Amino acid sequence: MKTFQSIFRGLYLAISIGFLHSSTFAQDHGPLPSELNQNSSLIEVISWLDRNSFANARVGLNNSETEGNEESGPFHVDAMPAEKPIFSQGFRFANLASCTLTLRNGDMRILRRPNKLYDWNQGKSFVAELYIPLYRLSPRKDKAPYRQTKDPEKARLFGTWRTEFKHRGFLARHDVGMSYFPAGQRESKGYRDGETLTFTFDDKETSDEFDAAFRQAIRLCQAK
Repeated sequence: MKTFQSIFRGLYLAISIGFLHSSTFAQDHGPLPSELNQNSSLIEVISWLDRNSFANARVGLNNSETEGNEESGPFHVDAMPAEKPIFSQGFRFANLASCTLTLRNGDMRILRRPNKLYDWNQGKSFVAELYIPLYRLSPRKDKAPYRQTKDPEKARLFGTWRTEFKHRGFLARHDVGMSYFPAGQRESKGYRDGETLTFTFDDKETSDEFDAAFRQAIRLCQAK
């Protein structure tokens, strides 16, 4: 009986700590910018983000490493390394339909390509559209904006303060997608998707305000 009680107390303590950690974790995200409040509409939040944040962010669309298999024949799949490309600043609001947000960048460049196996024409300009289904993202996952580098050169190229957004379920999903093509060459259109969306800014205040406002947009879409 004592053994059972000890196990029960241990399990209860673990669950309690888990809830406490979740609560603390959720509180890490800061307050909304002063121009917004909990009663602000979705379009008001998106408009604020477009005026103050979107164009200043380097955008990342990350995939984790995938394992290969040993099957022979046409269904053999090679292992793929993790991909963490970063795209240049300049994304602006283009459309909002059924809580899917579209951002467009008419002069997008790839600041860091995933790996040398893919021809991303690094340094050339693309027209890009980023599709973000807000209703599929989590407003609570991931930590508050963090400093992703202390290297001055990397900070100059890729930004300093980063925030991340993922699918709200337990399993990773590639919900966010981007279409792109060289300027004037729509027939060469390509597409990629990712399981983690990142926005990186030069200063912490901008990153904090963006993080709070973007998560509020996600919450408003989940309430629909």
